[in-house]
Amino acid sequence: MTGDTVAIDRAADALFAEAPFPGLEDELMLFGQFVGTWAIDWRGQDGEGNWRRAQGEWHFAWVLEGRAVQDIWIVPSRLEREQYGHTEGEYGTTLRVYDPNANAWNVTWNGPVYASVRSFVARREGAEIVMRGTDAEGHPCTGYFPTSLQRASIGAACVRPMTVKRGRCARRCSYTACSCKPPGPRKAE
Repeated sequence: MTGDTVAIDRAADALFAEAPFPGLEDELMLFGQFVGTWAIDWRGQDGEGNWRRAQGEWHFAWVLEGRAVQDIWIVPSRLEREQYGHTEGEYGTTLRVYDPNANAWNVTWNGPVYASVRSFVARREGAEIVMRGTDAEGHPCTGYFPTSLQRASIGAACVRPMTVKRGRCARRCSYTACSCKPPGPRKAE
């Protein structure tokens, strides 16, 4: 093992957790229910309002002693990027940290492709997870996330819309999530 490999292994060991933090399991399941690997069919609007579609990956994991959930959002998928040379899209991460004092989640999205950083406070509101924050220009931004995605077998899926409102404008995207792959390392395709 090289020094870089050892450092990566140690960092991963310190970051990842196998389960939610003891005593907070119920509260942490708001986002913890998504832990696993999801194949997604993404459809959304670009900056000019044109509709786009791509296959993607969405990986969720327990992190920080199980007090947080982190995801990696990859659209288009690594396979599409390799096979077709797609460079548009995003390859980013969201860190969702539960605050038991506020009974809320501090959510921060980082999308390095477009240098996008968004921060939200998320809570359950009825059948949705509502994330309130501001966009890069300081305008109010609200994201609506379903409280559950139905884990579907291969060939079946469930479509859930997500809307992000910025000021008077709304951008919509939808995705089909299918738990076609078990959580774990990527296998050669």
